[in-house]
Amino acid sequence: MIKEAIEKILDLGKIEQVVIDWRNYTSKVLVPVKKPTPNVLTVHTLSGLVDYLTGEIDGPKETQKNHFIHVVDPCHVDISATFKGDSFFERPYFVAAVFDPPAIQSGQHASLESFIIGLQAYFVQDEHTAALLKLVGNIKDESVTQFTDDGRTQAVTARTGISLTEIAPVPNPVVLRPFRTFPEIEQPESLFVFRLRQQEKQAPACGLWEADNKLWKVEAIKSIATWLREKLPGVKIIA
Repeated sequence: MIKEAIEKILDLGKIEQVVIDWRNYTSKVLVPVKKPTPNVLTVHTLSGLVDYLTGEIDGPKETQKNHFIHVVDPCHVDISATFKGDSFFERPYFVAAVFDPPAIQSGQHASLESFIIGLQAYFVQDEHTAALLKLVGNIKDESVTQFTDDGRTQAVTARTGISLTEIAPVPNPVVLRPFRTFPEIEQPESLFVFRLRQQEKQAPACGLWEADNKLWKVEAIKSIATWLREKLPGVKIIA
């Protein structure tokens, strides 16, 4: 009885290969036994990648001849290598640079105060942000008494004193540069549609809508690759 039980257990442990519709299957789930690999080192700047390679952190430059840099997206860059020589053909990753961009509110209306704070905190300050800040800063709850809208340009009556008013044009689209990628490169420009809205018995609200079909991502990836090629001549870079 004990012998039969042991033989039954051994039979259950056997792995059989089955062919179904010309495809090969096994009767058990196989778990590959892989060689141990180090954890990926995470940095948060492009300079960290340069320091890793030039500082020979994990060995001399001769051991880095198979390394290359992969620009995954505007916020993620990896240092990787060619396939390992084992049968699993894994591509090892050594260092990952990850940028955590601020949460930029777009595609929705916000209060005047929130809009002003966000425009100053999350965008590169230039003549375009200055023009928007000047316009929005002159609008009060009671000041939007009249505005026209043809779909491209809004004309807003903004009060500048007790009795003096002026017509302030709202440009559309407006060119802005949000902080969306690594600080070492120049932040890419994007077109935004700026909109003002006032509902009855509510304070005015305004918002920005992206209008460049995400082309800024392509420009950011190109800029990252260019910056890295200047800092690391001879290193293969894929973007």
